[in-house]
Amino acid sequence: MTNDATAGVPSVAKEGAVGVPAPAQAGRSMRVVQRVVFPGADLDVVPLYVETNPERGAAELAAELLAESLGNRDPVPPAPTAMGVATGETQSVIRFGVGLPAHPAEEILPRRSAAISEGGRVSFGTYFNAFPASYWRRWTDVDSVTLRIRAAGECAIIVYRSAAKGHSFPVETIQVETDEPVSVERVLPLAPFIDGGWYWFDIVAGPRGTTVIQAEWAVPTEPAPPGRLSLGFTTFNRADFMVGHLRTLGASPEVLDLIDTVYVIDQGTRHVADHPDFGDSAKALGDKLRIIEQGNIGGSGGFSRSMDESVRAGDSDYLLILDDDITLEPESILRAATFADLARKPTIVGGHMFSLYDRSVLHAFAESIAPRKWWWEISPNTKARHDFGRRNLRNTPWLHRRAEADYNGWRAKRATRPCRCPGWPLGTSPGWTRTTRWTGRRTTTSATGWSWPCCTRRSSAAAG
Repeated sequence: MTNDATAGVPSVAKEGAVGVPAPAQAGRSMRVVQRVVFPGADLDVVPLYVETNPERGAAELAAELLAESLGNRDPVPPAPTAMGVATGETQSVIRFGVGLPAHPAEEILPRRSAAISEGGRVSFGTYFNAFPASYWRRWTDVDSVTLRIRAAGECAIIVYRSAAKGHSFPVETIQVETDEPVSVERVLPLAPFIDGGWYWFDIVAGPRGTTVIQAEWAVPTEPAPPGRLSLGFTTFNRADFMVGHLRTLGASPEVLDLIDTVYVIDQGTRHVADHPDFGDSAKALGDKLRIIEQGNIGGSGGFSRSMDESVRAGDSDYLLILDDDITLEPESILRAATFADLARKPTIVGGHMFSLYDRSVLHAFAESIAPRKWWWEISPNTKARHDFGRRNLRNTPWLHRRAEADYNGWRAKRATRPCRCPGWPLGTSPGWTRTTRWTGRRTTTSATGWSWPCCTRRSSAAAG
């Protein structure tokens, strides 16, 4: 154990564990805020979840730093998208999905578990599995996070943290010296993350490989039931997409447990309910699904309808509004709802947008409005169209600085109380053709998870 002030405090929960139990906090319970998950069948998004080449993007970073030291501020020309290369490298080191090694009395889940080849090194310092410590420090009252890992097989677990300027360094190395399943826990402080920084961990497998049974990030909270959630889709003649979303939600019991109603505002001429697979895809949702067919009054009209329906029903604490032409990551819904529950004040939580075609390319990390010309632009100290398949989180310094935004241009989750207070959002086009909902409130980004298009941008202002 290191004596560094930022080092984790060891703790353990179960038999067969590594470490020393941490003292319990009276009257508080631990709540999981972010589960470590693996991609499903879509291998194009692998770089967003796991990294097997820590040096991916290091040469480009070195070129940038050299250019800056010589006074040349021109950006380094980006290399071609390397998504296929990143995916191929990863598949040779880590396996997830079906066919993983079995361990008696352990639940091996396709999206929670993975097998790392002997001697292989896998980093979870990725967009989706690193913990965005600076955002939790800034917008919640949480003062520490606990990393929990359940693994089987000899390995070394290295816990890392980064600073706002992108410098990263190890916090602690934990040796697991048995092939039997063990639990590792570390309590990590959030105090150092004033204006940026992440936590993550790497695993170096032993001579017989290592199985990650599950891992998660949890925080101490006051005991309280989780907030309830409704979803509002607006769709126009994209029944195939919507049937896929209903299947995804139906296969996600943790999400369904939080959902009161799924509103599908169908403004098209080829209706979702007429799709041949609609009945099968909607079966798991049961009476939680409500299809509303109306004339086409645009995106804002559709979203406002779902807001109105949710407020009138009075059942949900939050409404998450989504487009139809997306690929939905259920984990994003859980993270958005959890973050909203623990935020200091009523908070708008929204989403990053990745490319539907270049799956590892992030359109924008945060966006702002130029007031004089009423035009959208990326927020200061961020860059557009970042490709995680070409350059990972560790080698992208600007991603470590906490970003601020003026609006959410993709889709957002609003608390139903703010919907009641200021009235419905104004649908405008501030300098571009895409309709958005401008509230005039400052927002900020938080990498709580990705999807097309939920759920990572939030407002720091209390609505109303």
